[in-house]
Amino acid sequence: MALALGKTKQSKGDGAMKVKRKDVLQALLRAWPGVDSTEIFEQSQSYVFNKNRIYTYNDEIAVSHPLDFGEIEGATNAPQLLRTFQRCEYPELDISVRSKKIENEGGETQEKRELIISSDPDKPKRTKVGLPLEEDLGMLEGITAEIEDWFPLPPDFRTSLQFCLFCVTYDLTRPILTCVHITDLFIETCDNFRLIRCKYEKKLEIEKPLLISANAAKRLVGFDIIEFTTTKKWTHFRTEDDTIISCRSLKGKYPNMEKFLNVEGKEITFPETMGEMLYRLDLIGKDALGYDEEALVVIEKGKFKLRVKTDRGWVIDHSDFDYKGPKLRLTINHRLLAEAFSLLHSMIIGEKSLKLIGENFEHVVMLISKE
Repeated sequence: MALALGKTKQSKGDGAMKVKRKDVLQALLRAWPGVDSTEIFEQSQSYVFNKNRIYTYNDEIAVSHPLDFGEIEGATNAPQLLRTFQRCEYPELDISVRSKKIENEGGETQEKRELIISSDPDKPKRTKVGLPLEEDLGMLEGITAEIEDWFPLPPDFRTSLQFCLFCVTYDLTRPILTCVHITDLFIETCDNFRLIRCKYEKKLEIEKPLLISANAAKRLVGFDIIEFTTTKKWTHFRTEDDTIISCRSLKGKYPNMEKFLNVEGKEITFPETMGEMLYRLDLIGKDALGYDEEALVVIEKGKFKLRVKTDRGWVIDHSDFDYKGPKLRLTINHRLLAEAFSLLHSMIIGEKSLKLIGENFEHVVMLISKE
């Protein structure tokens, strides 16, 4: 329905409150990982103000952080609000809400609200910004509820979760394998060709295993999480500064991976120069995470070879190796191998797969060929 220009009446705005720019900016940045650039879901590109917290939401994950905006509640465009606080470089800003009554062509009156951000009016220079403030559409149902009981995470939970992200698939024909499987003793993932399981130092206090999406887990590992709890549809994690990351709990039964972890064969140790080889492979790395960067591993009589190829180039590195068996070829994420190398001590070469063994760490890779 078109709006009739020139038919706008402004009502008196709510009382302004003063906020410290750096505190608001910190809260906006902490909540930003929940913003979805595609905006498939309503208000997934918005900051939502609710009960002195700021929320972002994208259906798989919600992130919130304490932010005192008084009685202001509603949703506003996240990129615009973040840009406003990044560029309005005043130590303090005034926040208020102004209502507008707009008459449409049919004579009906609609009320629109704006979030007003302004600098001190008594200063020589002044900036004033108005952003549409929508009603909260209730997308955060089940997330904004008060949580009373939090439980400690094992100290190595975040590291274990990050390792497991190297072996998830994004093939939606096997949706269960796009998830991270969290149990009381370990985290595991599998992409139908590779399997990784990381055990915790201490038991995780959960009644039954949890499933969260790999996309949510990728954002979760960016936070220093120390506690968790579960509600009906969500698994919540909390940081020391009270940032809460809520991952949607998914339904399904994860396959039993025990039989794949039972690899029988000869156990051998890695080449002494393995660390140097992995360091050189990083010469043409694509990004800091490198979840999709694969290395071709070739093991043959007296030789251990690693090869990485990306759109930036390629690297081949090899070392003498005390091996006399058949020639083996497999692919493995070289960033995973590099980060886990300090934890690894040997590998078992089986008939169809190779198993890397380390402290609280097991990684099974299917062999491409065995000659």
